[in-house]
Amino acid sequence: MKERTTRLLSFFSGISLCLTAQLFAADFARNFEQPPMAYRPSVFWEWCNGNINKPSLTSDLEAMHRVGMQGGKVFNVS
Repeated sequence: MKERTTRLLSFFSGISLCLTAQLFAADFARNFEQPPMAYRPSVFWEWCNGNINKPSLTSDLEAMHRVGMQGGKVFNVS
């Protein structure tokens, strides 16, 4: 009786492990293709003496959004 219980427990543990691995693999693949915002790249954006204009700023921000960047840090370098 004890041997049978051990075999059943091993069987169900194995099934549980396989299902967990499959769920993890699917979740991993989805997160690899579309990573959460917290894990996307960001940029250090340096402006030289405030040398920026509205059309360039808009164009750069749209390009960053289009490629899926998380955000950035702006530095005005003198």
